[in-house]
Amino acid sequence: AALRARRREPAVDGQRRMIVRPLLILGAGTFAVELLEAAELSGRAVAGFVVSAPEYRTATQLEGLPVFVADDLPLGTSGVECVAGIVSTRRRVFVEAMEARGFTFAVVRHPSAVVSPRAVAAPGVFIGAGVIVSASTRLGPHVILNRGSDRKSTRLNSSHT
Repeated sequence: AALRARRREPAVDGQRRMIVRPLLILGAGTFAVELLEAAELSGRAVAGFVVSAPEYRTATQLEGLPVFVADDLPLGTSGVECVAGIVSTRRRVFVEAMEARGFTFAVVRHPSAVVSPRAVAAPGVFIGAGVIVSASTRLGPHVILNRGSDRKSTRLNSSHT
């Protein structure tokens, strides 16, 4: 029961009817909760939160979902996708450690974001509420476009916030 992912609507990928894997959100702070909300509003199931070390786990649950420690994670790499809900200097190290363990990363887009179909977002990108992304924009891995950002024909490399 603790591993049951919470979702608001069935998540499917376009017309292919492909089941989308639940998300694990890296981090357990206020930004992670903001990312949770965007994921839920866009129909993504969320399996829980993951912190990099026991000292960062301040509770066993957050917003009704489990908070795991990375070394004790009971989920395998094939059943979930990750996204980084961390805005500290330790973000890159944790993302790279999870990638080294074989975890893949998803793009999370808030439903109020306006994204050109000609824009490209690499794995791990978060596009927040009210963001506008224009044509020819290239977002590298793990870029965060937070509330209200406006990107016009821009290239952002990995881990920009």
